[in-house]
Amino acid sequence: MKKISVIFFFFFVSKLVFSQHKEHIEWSENQLKFSPLRIVNWFTPGFELSYQRNYGNFASQVSIAYLTDIIKFREDVQGYRLSFEQKYYFPKSYFKYQRTFISFSNAYNNISSTRSSQLFVPKDNQWDDYTNSYIDDNKINRQSVTFNVKIGMEFQVKRLLLEWGAGIGIAYHNVRQLNKKSPDYRIEYGLLSPMFEKEGKKVMPNIPITFKIGYAF
Repeated sequence: MKKISVIFFFFFVSKLVFSQHKEHIEWSENQLKFSPLRIVNWFTPGFELSYQRNYGNFASQVSIAYLTDIIKFREDVQGYRLSFEQKYYFPKSYFKYQRTFISFSNAYNNISSTRSSQLFVPKDNQWDDYTNSYIDDNKINRQSVTFNVKIGMEFQVKRLLLEWGAGIGIAYHNVRQLNKKSPDYRIEYGLLSPMFEKEGKKVMPNIPITFKIGYAF
């Protein structure tokens, strides 16, 4: 009885392992994808399309985005975004319609927006002293270059494609304040605004999170 149990156990394990390493589908060479998260992105909202070319365990993806605030969270947003991503797909996976990848990407953003009812304060004033301050609108231009490392998963069922990924990277920002009535005045910001809207050059950590829906062909 003991021998029969051992034989049954190894037979079950072998069947389980075999079933986990099913032969993959034939992945399509071309992918055209749309990014829903770009629409609701607070800092670089817009409409983004991507094209990916697969070759073996590798793939190259280019993306272009027209930056505009579709949902109207912010005012007068205009710009563009260009990115390139190189992927490596791990050769083994436990699901027939899924594969896992690691990627390296870089992107360039150029975006402008208008900030209404900004409080402008003389630079030599104390934070609690608003003498000679005024309320006005001004335009902000931000140019950014990012470098990221991501890991993600891709699912393909017939022609439908789903992709998600997350990672970490760095971003270099160059922010300019335009159309200021008094160039030597500083701006009073909210809690998060200085990170992306305060004038100057800065390097910051970047946490990319992506989700794409696509068509494989």
